[in-house]
Amino acid sequence: AKLNLVVEGAELRGSTVARWRDIAAAEDERLASRRRLQDARRQERDIGVRVGFPLPHQGACKHFAKSHRWLRFPCCSRAFPCDQCHDAGSDHPFEWATRALCGH
Repeated sequence: AKLNLVVEGAELRGSTVARWRDIAAAEDERLASRRRLQDARRQERDIGVRVGFPLPHQGACKHFAKSHRWLRFPCCSRAFPCDQCHDAGSDHPFEWATRALCGH
């Protein structure tokens, strides 16, 4: 038989406890980042971004009519036709894109 003891209002202290809290926080951030990436890829698939097929509207947007490529932004791991489309479709400002998706 095991005994579980609950003490309300008690706080654990020490370097080991602090280290485990840091590890748990880092793991939570890693899982949240992975979840954001999966959501971004799901949204791209839902709007028609698929390997081996042209991008929607041949990669063009209202800001760039002959772009033929989308940019993947590292801030949210999502792909948009341009930085202005990113800012219009996101709740945060863009960071410089690090990858491009070809529209042909």
